[in-house]
Amino acid sequence: MGGGGDRPETACQFTAEDLLAVTMLGVRIEGYHALEVLYYQASEFDDLLTRIPPGVALLDPRAEALIAEGGPAWRLWDMICDIGRVQDPV
Repeated sequence: MGGGGDRPETACQFTAEDLLAVTMLGVRIEGYHALEVLYYQASEFDDLLTRIPPGVALLDPRAEALIAEGGPAWRLWDMICDIGRVQDPV
């Protein structure tokens, strides 16, 4: 979507097209959660994405350090899961 996520101007960052793409897979993203990813925590997400080299498959031996606990992919996943656990104020 939007020309691909590996374009230089959008590499290593989440975009609105990325969020739209996951909704095509049946994942529902609430408005507040989208704002967390795209704005409020964007710099933290982008920093972790820059630490994950493109083209490394999960079966690649280089992936082990990326997905191990504390690795950038692990931390990124953990941050995304934390957003889903955020309770909306009542």
